[in-house]
Order: sequence, then structure tokens, then C-alpha cells
Amino acid sequence: MTNGPSDTSKFADLGVRTASGVGLGLVALGVFYLGAPFSTVLLAAGAALMQIEYRRMFDTDSAIAAPAMLIGILTAAATVVAADLIGPMAGLLTVFAGGASMLLVDRRWPVWSFAGLAYIALAMAGLALLRSDSDDGFTLILWLVLTVVAADVGGYFAGRIFGGPKLWPAVSPKKTWSGAIGGWVLAMLVAAIMAPLIEGVLLFPLVLLGLVTAMVSQAGDLLESHVKRVRGIKDSGQIMPGHGGLLDRLDGLMAASLLCGMTGVVAGVFGN
Repeated sequence: MTNGPSDTSKFADLGVRTASGVGLGLVALGVFYLGAPFSTVLLAAGAALMQIEYRRMFDTDSAIAAPAMLIGILTAAATVVAADLIGPMAGLLTVFAGGASMLLVDRRWPVWSFAGLAYIALAMAGLALLRSDSDDGFTLILWLVLTVVAADVGGYFAGRIFGGPKLWPAVSPKKTWSGAIGGWVLAMLVAAIMAPLIEGVLLFPLVLLGLVTAMVSQAGDLLESHVKRVRGIKDSGQIMPGHGGLLDRLDGLMAASLLCGMTGVVAGVFGN
């Protein structure tokens, strides 16, 4: 008799997670379709909210927590705006200047504080730079999102079907090598399917980038899990019903965005 309510609760939780995830995803894609300045504002706000979540993982109630938090929020948002309006170098200089200012105020967690700020701000700036492409901006964003989702979905189902050795049990006990490989395969398939939509891109390099993107997104997921374990918390926040915080939901996308943004900068796609 006890199985019924438990199963009902699980399905209800799954429904909440699915509805909130799909709903917020569609809204975000709609904003990305409109492009700047709407997408820039969305990404700057997202960077600020994730910086709040990240700082709360480490901050305790003290007189120095609030100033450091404020500097981190402003720096995260300003990095996105600077990268989008001026260029990648402006975004990089902004995050370094803001990070240095934050560390002058609060030196309790110097490495964690600066690394978290730079990671969040530059990952969101990477999305802004991808969207800034006048020809394929929205398609590139869509490609990135679908590739990351494919890595996540493929990993989930392959892991449940095949099981086997754990990927990194100390950090994420449920993830398996079979799940990781399943995610890679599905991500490459999605990358290949979307190749004709991106002008001037060859199939093989895009599929290879899809594989690397899937690997990096999975690494981003593990990295966030590691940080939460270090701090002894389950979720980064409660802003998304059924998902926890923005960092919990966007961990893989952030790592993949950082990769694609860096690739574009190195290739000279985004200018100076």
C-alpha cells in the first residue's frame, strides 16, 4: 500500500521538473531568437543570479559578505555586457578587474571566489558572443543547447539501460561510463543533423565539436557536483521548481558555452 503514494509523488516531481524546465527553456529560446539587447539582458541577469547562488555556497553572515556579493554580481553582469558590446577582450578585462576588487574586500576564499566569478561570467559572455553572430547567431545557440541536452538525455537513458562501471562515484554516484558514452553518441547525432542549418560548416568538424562539447558539458556537471560536495550542500539554490538553482540546471551548458566561446575567440570569429 505504501508504493502508491510514493510512485505518485515521484511522477508529480517529474511533472514539475519537466514543466518548469521546458517552460523556462522555451522562454529563453524565445529571447535568444529576438537577439540583443534582449538576449544580452537575459544573460547578464542569469550571470548575476548564478553569482548570488555561488557566493551563498561560501559566504556566512558577516560584514564583508555583502560588499563582496555586490561586487561579484555587478562584475558578472558587466562582463556579459562588455563582451557583447565591445568584444571578448573587454569582457576578460572586466572580470579580472572585478575579481581583483572582490578579493580586496573578501579574502576568505580567494581561489574559489575568483574562479567561480570568472567561470560564471565568461560562460555567459560566451553565449552572448555566439548570439552576436549576425548570420547564424540563433542557430549556433540552438545547436549548442540541443547538443548539451542530447548529452544529458543520452547519458541518462544509456546509463539506466546498460549500467556498468561508475564514472566518478566519489562525486556523482549515479553516473556511469555507459551513460557518458551514450551521451557522446547522441550529441554527435544531433550535431550532424543540425549541420545543414549552419552556413559554411563542414560535417566532420561539427560532429567532432559535438563530441568535445558533450564531454565538456558532462565535465561541467561533475565540476558543479564536486563544488557542492566540498561545501556539503545538495542544491545551489531553489529558483527553479524541481531543479534547484540555475547553477544546478545550467552546469553543463556553461562549460560547453565557455568551450565554444573560447573556440570562437581563438578562431577570430568574434573580432577583437
